[in-house]
Amino acid sequence: MRPEAKLMLLGLLTISAALPFVTIGALAVMARFWKTNPRVALPWLRALRWLTWLIGLSLVLVVFAYPHLLAFPHLALYPSIGMSLLAASAGLGISEDWVRRKAPASLPTA
Repeated sequence: MRPEAKLMLLGLLTISAALPFVTIGALAVMARFWKTNPRVALPWLRALRWLTWLIGLSLVLVVFAYPHLLAFPHLALYPSIGMSLLAASAGLGISEDWVRRKAPASLPTA
């Protein structure tokens, strides 16, 4: 594997590992300092989670369906990119669960 490909793969794996912490941190800062309800982001988190899962799974399945694509250097990273997107999808599930636990279901009335 070429050095720039290794660097790109390392960057993708780092991004997918850091994604749940970044989203939880951003939602926590918004809820604490701007006094917003992070529950409004729940449909967006769910849509983003499913979108990353579908894209990641399709990249992995393309390589299983057409293994001769691995001979091309720029397509050899598809399984790694797909697996990192699947990991990012799982991380977004953690963020979605955090929002469900921490945010109230409805805004309290005064």
